[in-house]
Amino acid sequence: MTPTVIIYGLLILIPLLVYYQVIHFGFILFDDPTYVTENSMVLSGLNAKSIYWAFSEAYQFNWHPITWLSHMLDIELFGLKAGYHHLVNVLFHILNTLILFKLLYKTTGYLWRCTFIAALFALHPLHVESVVWISERKDVLSTFFYFLALWSYQNYTHAKAKANQHVAIHYGLVIVWLLLGLLTKPMLVTLPFLLLLLDYWPLNRVGSHKNQSIIGFIRQNSHLLKEKIPLFILIIIVTLITFSVENIKPIETFSITERLYNTLISYTIYIEKTLWPSDLIFYYPYPEHFSLIHVSISATILLFITYLSLRWLTDKPWFFVGWFWFLGTLIPVIGLIQIGSQAWANRYSYVPMIGLTIMIVWLVSDWASKKPHKTLLLSISGSLILLLCSWLSYYQIDYWSSNEKLFNHALDVNSNNYKARNNLGLILQEKGKLKEAMVHFKLALALKPDDIGINANIGNVLIKLKQYQQAKTYLLKALQINLLQQDQYQVDAEDAYNNLGIIYNHNKEFNKALSAYQHALSIKPNYIKALINLGATYIQTKQYDKAINSLEKAIDLKAHSSEVYANLGSAYYMSGNYPRAQNYYSKALEITPNNTLIQNNLANTFFLQKKFTSAIHYFKLAKANSTYYIQALIKNAQVLAKNKHFDKAIENYLTVTSLKPKLTGIYYRIASLYAQQGNQEKTLHWLQQAEKYGFTQWQLIKNNKQFQLIRQSALYKKHLLSQTNNKDNNNEM
Repeated sequence: MTPTVIIYGLLILIPLLVYYQVIHFGFILFDDPTYVTENSMVLSGLNAKSIYWAFSEAYQFNWHPITWLSHMLDIELFGLKAGYHHLVNVLFHILNTLILFKLLYKTTGYLWRCTFIAALFALHPLHVESVVWISERKDVLSTFFYFLALWSYQNYTHAKAKANQHVAIHYGLVIVWLLLGLLTKPMLVTLPFLLLLLDYWPLNRVGSHKNQSIIGFIRQNSHLLKEKIPLFILIIIVTLITFSVENIKPIETFSITERLYNTLISYTIYIEKTLWPSDLIFYYPYPEHFSLIHVSISATILLFITYLSLRWLTDKPWFFVGWFWFLGTLIPVIGLIQIGSQAWANRYSYVPMIGLTIMIVWLVSDWASKKPHKTLLLSISGSLILLLCSWLSYYQIDYWSSNEKLFNHALDVNSNNYKARNNLGLILQEKGKLKEAMVHFKLALALKPDDIGINANIGNVLIKLKQYQQAKTYLLKALQINLLQQDQYQVDAEDAYNNLGIIYNHNKEFNKALSAYQHALSIKPNYIKALINLGATYIQTKQYDKAINSLEKAIDLKAHSSEVYANLGSAYYMSGNYPRAQNYYSKALEITPNNTLIQNNLANTFFLQKKFTSAIHYFKLAKANSTYYIQALIKNAQVLAKNKHFDKAIENYLTVTSLKPKLTGIYYRIASLYAQQGNQEKTLHWLQQAEKYGFTQWQLIKNNKQFQLIRQSALYKKHLLSQTNNKDNNNEM
C-alpha cells in the first residue's frame, strides 16, 4: 500500500470521525428556516416549478440556484431528517479535502507538506461553521466546484505545455466548474485572479521579471491574461446579477471609513483565528467604535507581511502566492462591500485560509530542511497540531448540536451579541415561555434599537399576551425603521406587516388588516402566515372566492396545518360547495382529530349533503346540540324505520328526546315503532310519555295502521279508548 493511498484513507477517516456526531443534530434557528424548514419551494422537492423558481428568483437577497437545487434534492432523499442534511455537508468537505491534497501534491511534488495543509483544512475549528451549518451548504458546495476548476486548469496548463489535443476540453471544464460554482455562491469571482497567482507558482508559467520594466513584464505575460478573458466575462455577468439582488448595505449604514477600519481589523482577526482558534461563534456583531490603535496595528501587520512577500518574490514565490491567495479570496466578503450586518464570519475563511497555511507550512519546512535534526521535531509538532485541531473541532461542532448551546456560547463569548439574544428569545417564544422570551428581546433591543426583526418579535410576543396596543407601537416602529433605511425588502419587515394585520383584525378593522397582509405578501409573495391570515380575514368579510384563492395558494406552498384546511373548508361551506368543504374539514380533522368545532362543521356539511349517518357520527363526537343534529337524527330515524331497522331508529329518537325533551311528536313516533313490532306494553308507555309532554292528536291512533294491533288490545280499550273518545268529544264541543 503506497503512502498516498494511506493518506487518502486518513483524510477520509479522521474528519469523518470528528464530524460524524452531526448525524444527531437538528436544524438551527438561524437561516435554516429560510433555506430549508420554512422555504415552501425547497420543501416541495425537485420539480419543474421549484427548479424554475431556483433560477428565476432572488430569494432573501440571494441568487444561487445550484444551492437551492442541492437543498431540494436533500428533501427528496431525506425529507426533514436534519442529520442527513448535515452529513451531506460533511461528505462535500471530505471531497474538498481530497481534491485539495491531490491538486497541491500534483503541482508542487511535496507529499508531506501537502498532506499537512489538506489535513489542517479538514480539521481546523475555523471551518466547523461552513461544514456543520446546513445553510452553509453553499460554502462547501461552491468550494467543491472551485477546486474542480483549479484541477481542470492544472490539466489545461499541462496539456497546453505538451500541445495535447484535449486542451480545449480542459479549458471548457474550467468554465463549466466556474459557472456551477458561481451559481452556488458568488464568492468564486476571485477564481481568475487566483489562477494568475498559480501561474506564477507552482505552475511556473510566468516569464522572468528580472531586468524588465513593469510594462515589459506585462507584455511578456499578456497571454496569461488573454486566456482568462472568458472567465472574466462570466464573473462580470454574475457580479452584476449579485449586486442587483444582494442585501448590500448603503454607505449611510456603514461609512467608507468604518468599512476600511473593519477590513483591516478583519484581515488580522482571520490570521489570529487561524493561528489560535478560540472563542469562535456563529455571529460577530459590527463594532460600535473602532480603536485607532487596533486599526494601526492591523495595518502595520498587513503592510509588513505584504512587504516580505514582495521582497521574497523570487526566492520564496510560495510566500507571495499564499499571502495574496489569502488577501484576494477574502475581498468579496471582507466588508468593503458590506453584505449583511456581521463584521466578519468564520465561514468566510474556508478557502482563504489555504493561502495562509501554504505560507506557514512552506516557510517552516524550508527552515527545517536546512537543519536536518529539526525534521523529527517538525513531524511531532505537526502531528500534535493536527491532534489539537481535531479535539478543538470536535468540541466546536458540539456547540451546533442545539440552538440553546449555539446561542448561549455566543453570549458567553460576548454578552452584547444581540443576534444571540434575539434568537434565544425566539426559542423561548416557540416553547410558550413568552415572559422569558420578552426579557431576551428587550436586552437585544437595548443593544440594537434600530433592528426591524427585534421590534417585530416584541410586537409578536405582545400580541400573544393580548397586549395589542403595545404590540402595535413596536410593529409601527419596526416599519418606520424600514422606511427610514429606504430598504423596502429588508428581512423581517414582512413579519411586522403580518403581525400588524393580526392586530387590525382583532380590532375588527378588516380593511386595514387586509392591507397589512397584502403589504407583507408584496415583500414576500410566498409568505404562508400572511396568506393564511389574509384568507381568514376574507372569510370574515364574506369574500369567499378571494379567501379560497389565498388559502389554496398557502396549501400549494405546503402549508399543511389544521388551521388552513379548516378555514378553506369554511370558505367552501359558506360559498355552498359542500363536497369541497367536506374534503378540507376531513383533512383538518386528520391533523387535529379532537377539534370539536371542526367536527361540528364537518357534521353540518354532511347534513346539508343529506349524509345523515355521517352527520350524526360527527355531531356525537362534537357533543353538539344543534338544530341540524336534531334534524339529522329524525331524518335518519325515518329512513331506518322505513327499512324496518326499528331498534336503530328508536335509538336515534331516544337521542332526540335526551336533547329536546319537549318534542312531543318524537314520543308518539317511538310508540308507533313499538306498535309495529307488536310490543303493546312499550307502545302504551311511550303514548303515556307523549301525553305527559302535552301530546293531543289522539285521532292519529284511530287512523294509523301501525296501531292496529294496539287498538284490538285490552290495554288500548282500558286506558286510551276512553281518553281518545273524551278528547274527540271535547273537540266537538
